Amino acid sequence: MKTPHLFWGCVGKNLLLWGLLILPATSWSQVSVPAHARVAALSGAAVAHPQGDVGFSVLNPALLATAFSGADSAARSQVVLSGARWPDGLQQAELTAGFRLRNRWTASVGVRQLATAELALTDASGEVLGLFRAQETDPRVGIAYRVNRHWSVGATLHYSLLAYSQYTSTAVFTDWGVVGTWADGRWAAGLVVKNLGKTVESFGVELPATPVDVQLGLSNRLKYMPMRWSLALTHLETPNLSYDDPNAYDRDPLTGVRTYNPPSLANLALRHVLLGAEFTPSSRLRIQLSYDFRRQIEMRLPTRASNAGFALGVGLRAGRMQYNYANTSLHVAGRLHQFGLVRTF
Repeated sequence: MKTPHLFWGCVGKNLLLWGLLILPATSWSQVSVPAHARVAALSGAAVAHPQGDVGFSVLNPALLATAFSGADSAARSQVVLSGARWPDGLQQAELTAGFRLRNRWTASVGVRQLATAELALTDASGEVLGLFRAQETDPRVGIAYRVNRHWSVGATLHYSLLAYSQYTSTAVFTDWGVVGTWADGRWAAGLVVKNLGKTVESFGVELPATPVDVQLGLSNRLKYMPMRWSLALTHLETPNLSYDDPNAYDRDPLTGVRTYNPPSLANLALRHVLLGAEFTPSSRLRIQLSYDFRRQIEMRLPTRASNAGFALGVGLRAGRMQYNYANTSLHVAGRLHQFGLVRTF
């Protein structure tokens, strides 16, 4: 490993871009990066959505077993492709392919890639030494088993590689999930444990632990309305998701003493909550709406109104093709637009 001053010099010249890249990178592609367009439109709330496509397996590996249902019940395989361009030129591509096997088994392969344009390579003093690219690649394989008409289980194996100029970091980890349905599939519940594994190579001397994320989901398809709502509780292993927010301090104008205002109990609880709804007014049209409370809390500005945390999506079906679009509000600085295709065979 070479001197870290060059690495931090690279980071310092592109704060916004690196903030968008490093946050998901340190979470090994699981926490902050929206996946396929339809999944992104639901803000990750669909942990227990039994009527999704194979792309939903990035949320819960057990959902792979329920992907071939409804209009796709006779299909043998499905491919989901999605692409997005983040603010400041960061590009994302996602591919998942699912295959029905014998005896209630379903398998999948997939890959996600994040890549920047050329960035200035600098030393600690800011002198430009050249250009470099940063990218993250996360190939994965998954398997799911339909235990009976009510329960499914699944697991996904990831190998994540981060490359920032000549610096690399790798990790191997797994996701485990279970989903149960009842009342003819109208109700569903899911449990997921993500990022169980280890860091193999790190930017520093120490090998940090992969950030485990325990999630619990619930969804319901309304009986008299063409809508399924979804609720997910994330990071249940970490009750307090707050951080040292500089905007939470008050300064006494006379003494200059700073006083910290800790977040309320309701604020701490809402940081775990994701809400989503999917409307299906016809078999060819889907409309999604979702809200990420934690993103809104952490990305808002005290001086400007912001709709960070909201996501909208629309999907159109034409035969065996599905076309999806998602619009996610990240921050006042920009929005994320994602497009996706689903092909059923």
